[in-house]
Amino acid sequence: MATFEDPVRDALEAREALRGLAYATRHPPNRIEAYQTLESLHWAASALQTTLEQMAEAYRGYAGTDTLVGGDAAAGAKESNKIGSRLNKASRNMRRAAELLTEAWNLDGHTDHVTSPPPGRTAWQFPVPPPSPPPSSRPSPSRPGAPSADRGGLGL
Repeated sequence: MATFEDPVRDALEAREALRGLAYATRHPPNRIEAYQTLESLHWAASALQTTLEQMAEAYRGYAGTDTLVGGDAAAGAKESNKIGSRLNKASRNMRRAAELLTEAWNLDGHTDHVTSPPPGRTAWQFPVPPPSPPPSSRPSPSRPGAPSADRGGLGL
């Protein structure tokens, strides 16, 4: 379970969860499970995008502190800023990935899912539409050619 306070433990848990998901999706899930998986991935991608933004901000904050490269504080600041820049780029790419996941999830949300075709069929055959209802046995409310009174469309 997420701690919401320990980023290292939460990141390790997310890593293991994604490894498990990659393993579990080797065989395509049914359509309902696929939709639910897309929903979870949509929210996970959004959370990862936010995490990357926050990590980029943290690395920019490390610049000029105790970050050294070969004992050089200026080089350490430069590297911290470079890391922050890469994380910002990753965040922008993750935002785009989250948008694409959202589009896929929304498209899947308005598609109809049907069961597999019966054994022996190689393709779906559309069902025959139901027959039209028989004509009404009630007499017409007005005779053809007779003047009709407007009764407000209520058929009175």
